[in-house]
Amino acid sequence: MRGTAGFSLLELLVVMALIAMLMGLVGPNFVGQLDRSRQRFALEQFRAQLTQLPRWARLSGQSFTLEKLDAPLLLNNEEILSLPAGWRAQFEPPLLISSTQICSSSRVRLQDEKGQAIADYTLSGPACEPKDQAE
Repeated sequence: MRGTAGFSLLELLVVMALIAMLMGLVGPNFVGQLDRSRQRFALEQFRAQLTQLPRWARLSGQSFTLEKLDAPLLLNNEEILSLPAGWRAQFEPPLLISSTQICSSSRVRLQDEKGQAIADYTLSGPACEPKDQAE
């Protein structure tokens, strides 16, 4: 008696088709989760950078004003506030930060590269502490 070893071509094709269907269902969710994780990380980093602005103003001895941010903010050739490529931030009214570490109150609206709103913060003086608009 001769036994068969291995799988037939038909069995392999069926298994590969099932794997392809599962990947078609799971793949987009996985990619979407990665995008959401990147966005959350970028937002957390931006919030942390906002809280450090008064410190940068004191260290440099310079006051500065922010109306919008679409490119990294540099101070003494060092990047102190940045967003991912294509993102924009609008400050209403303009954010004023004095060299004495005092920050004015402002509202920050963030948009992604498609122009969709992704975050809305209120910055309260004097410490530039960002709070979600929903809080």
